[in-house]
Amino acid sequence: MDLSALPPDRAAPPGRERAAFGTALRLAREARGLTLRELAQTTALRRDYLQALEDSQPLEDGQLGGLPEATFARAYLRTYARELGLDPAPLLAEFDRLARPGPGQLPRA
Repeated sequence: MDLSALPPDRAAPPGRERAAFGTALRLAREARGLTLRELAQTTALRRDYLQALEDSQPLEDGQLGGLPEATFARAYLRTYARELGLDPAPLLAEFDRLARPGPGQLPRA
């Protein structure tokens, strides 16, 4: 999936655009007529984590708000993408780019 082809997310506050992987997940879910509750049941992932993946916004410290440790968040992202029939590789690549700590910051443990 080419994340650059996604439309800008109008639901995010100005200057705080959602991560493209979150927009891709939301658009794919909506296109299939699925709710977060339905996906939480089929994936066995918490609804609030699914919502956090869709709403992900890069924070100043390299973290993505509302998500657990990066190892778990990556696994949730992969599961969610596969459930929607998306290739998880480009979504994970963007996740890794956004979750990487900035210069002078320690990596998240």
